[in-house]
Order: sequence, then C-alpha cells, then structure tokens
Amino acid sequence: MNKSIVTSFYNRKLSTLEVIDKMFLPSLVNNADSDTEVVIIDDCSPLEKETKELVEKHLPDLKRFGKVVFKRNSKNLGFAGSFNRGIKIASGNRLFEDLDLGKRMSQKYSVVINPKIFVYHGRYMEAMLL
Repeated sequence: MNKSIVTSFYNRKLSTLEVIDKMFLPSLVNNADSDTEVVIIDDCSPLEKETKELVEKHLPDLKRFGKVVFKRNSKNLGFAGSFNRGIKIASGNRLFEDLDLGKRMSQKYSVVINPKIFVYHGRYMEAMLL
C-alpha cells in the first residue's frame, strides 16, 4: 500500500452515524483509489452495533481499496489514543488522516511524493495547492 487513511469514530448519537453514513464514507469512496488502505477505529462507541452495521453497509464500496481494516477499542482511548492505534495498524508508506479527504487528497499526495520537498506542513501545503 502506498497510502493509508486513518479515521476514528466515537458515536454516541444516531445523528453522528447519519453524518458518517451520508457524508464521510461516500466522500472516502469517491476520493481514494485502489492503492489506498483504509483503517477505521471505533473508539468504544456506545452505539457499537449501529457503528458496525454502518461500516458493514459500506464495505462493498470500501472493498475497492487495497485493504480495509475495522477495529473496535475495548475502552475509549480518546481521539489521540484511538488515532495512534490506527497509525500503528496502518501499513501504507504515506499516512493521511480523514481530514485529508476531499478533492484535494490527490493534490496533497502529489506534494507528499515529490522528492524535491523534504518537509511540508499545514499552511505550506495549502499554499502549494492554491
């Protein structure tokens, strides 16, 4: 895998699941490619059953990626702890967080793989993409 996208969910309300269902997962499917690993962490959500069903619902679309990993934390680790777990699981050469999704993901990836660029960060990356 060249790219890994890591995301973490903590669903305590059905409205959160609806946003994931209607916006996030479709965006993921539409903006990544077959050389992308997707790592989804459920951060011990109270809505365990519903979260699992939601990911399973989108699994046929997500299967077009090279690899899909779905894990549930046994206890709530918070955003950083859960995201760090996802990073440990990820096997891609380049790591993206779910905020990198959208039409600019391919542009960001082209900057990341440019051998002339040693370090990039936030504003620098955005300036290059304008």
